[in-house]
Amino acid sequence: MKPVTWLTIILGTLLIALFLFITSFETEIASSYIKLFPTQRDKSMVYWIDLTYMLYNELVRICIFIIATVYLAQNVNTQSLFNKIEGRLLKNTTATIGATVLLFTVLSTFVAAYILDAFPNSADEYAYLFQAEAISRGKLWDTPHQLKDFFEFHHIAQVNDVWVGRFPPGWPLVLAIGYLASIPTYLVNVVLGAVSLIVLFIFCKRFYNERVAVWATVCTAFTACVIFNAASFFSHTASFLELLLFVYFLYLYMDERKAHQALLAGFFLALLTITRYFTAFLIFIPFIVYLIYNLRLKSINAFILIGLGSIPPMAFFFWYNYTITGDPLLPVTMWAYNDEALGFVNGHTPAKGVEYVMRRILMFVAWVSPAFLILYAVLLWNKMKHKSKWLMHPEDYGFVLLMIGYFFYYHNGGNQYGPRFYFEAIPFVIVFAIVKVLQSRNRWGYALIITGTVYALVKIPIIASHEHAIIEEREHVYQLVEEKGVRNAVIFLSSGAGLLRPMPNKDLTRNDKSYKNDVIYALDLKEKNKELMDYYKGRNFYIYKRASRETMGELMVLKPQENLTLQTAGDN
Repeated sequence: MKPVTWLTIILGTLLIALFLFITSFETEIASSYIKLFPTQRDKSMVYWIDLTYMLYNELVRICIFIIATVYLAQNVNTQSLFNKIEGRLLKNTTATIGATVLLFTVLSTFVAAYILDAFPNSADEYAYLFQAEAISRGKLWDTPHQLKDFFEFHHIAQVNDVWVGRFPPGWPLVLAIGYLASIPTYLVNVVLGAVSLIVLFIFCKRFYNERVAVWATVCTAFTACVIFNAASFFSHTASFLELLLFVYFLYLYMDERKAHQALLAGFFLALLTITRYFTAFLIFIPFIVYLIYNLRLKSINAFILIGLGSIPPMAFFFWYNYTITGDPLLPVTMWAYNDEALGFVNGHTPAKGVEYVMRRILMFVAWVSPAFLILYAVLLWNKMKHKSKWLMHPEDYGFVLLMIGYFFYYHNGGNQYGPRFYFEAIPFVIVFAIVKVLQSRNRWGYALIITGTVYALVKIPIIASHEHAIIEEREHVYQLVEEKGVRNAVIFLSSGAGLLRPMPNKDLTRNDKSYKNDVIYALDLKEKNKELMDYYKGRNFYIYKRASRETMGELMVLKPQENLTLQTAGDN
């Protein structure tokens, strides 16, 4: 019997046994998870059971991936197969890239509009939109409600008379284009994602070759991580494009020594800095060494030009900080949230840092592909064995540096489409893996790229189905209000939304900035609710409650004249 047959039998038997075990003891297994994550008691049993089956299904797919890779490597001329696929892709490169970018744009738009329902699926995304909308009106902040305790929202600070999002202004500044151009804001990231693919192709073709450029662009375009982030309101698609343009113009400068290239490199590095400053800092570290090693004293000229190019974005950033916080060097995040810090603070520990790294690695496998993670780890290790290659292509180290840097950050990242703290480096991981496989012509490398790409494609509809179910749960309170025809009302949010990925009630207080919308969503502050009811006399009042084990909640009528007694909405 061939090794692949034995492998199939062994893995198949283990998977069947594991499935029978899980279905028999799903509650007990879920209960054991809860003990491992004592800080996440807000998550219900449904969440942990769903996680159990997700992990099992992922394990099944990984086993199939392993079997397929072994079969290809041992029974198929992988180089010949790879070359046949490549021949089709390279037959008309312009058509291939054009079709790739077009399909990516269509997929991302569909995911944004129909899978994610154009819904800011996290407090982060809503806060970005909050900031962008203010910037589109020429303002940096708004004035909070007089009874602001009812309208607290994660990542949106209410400090005295300032109501402002906590994030750096880079991404909101770009996102504001959607408001100014009167186009759906979810299209901004979609367009940036498409542009990123084009620039990635140009970059790889210029500094590697056409083969690398085509493979890297196609493999990057059709991963769930890239598609869903382009369909979201997160800042990562913009920050990747900024990073890519920085690297591209820096390399052009190294080749041609034209001052405007270094100026542009500095400009895009600064844009990345005011979008995600910790990410920019971490990824720039190897480039500092690269410039000094290659240019020696002439690196001073390069750093001066990069610094000059960075002036416009950084000047805006300092002005933004000064206008809001009174100190150009004090970011809004630190001003509004004095517990924001790196290191083992806010309950963060080395054990949690390891836990977060492991989670992000698992997300890489699920949202990108196990193939590129394997190839990156093995091939980077091989690169480190040759000192002459250490300082070539410093972007190769971005993934490792982000992994190390965010080990010291106390938050895991909340809702995310893949390991978003590592996102900016993921396309470079793919580029690195493809370059090294093409150079080595290793049959296992070819097999991994083929099966890994198929794995990534298969995951897209699977992930889409699960994420859409989460969106439906999180939007339930808003849909319930619409279904019941609730008008001229205040909804007190006693509960959060969803079981598959719970959303707290402080992520649901979404209103227009003047609080004049027909239905206003406020936190349920129990005995203090009467203050808001007195403030909004003439409105109807409801309370949204969801039992801890229920997927959907109920909308109850709240009658102030009866000492806040409740009855189901619609009942008389």
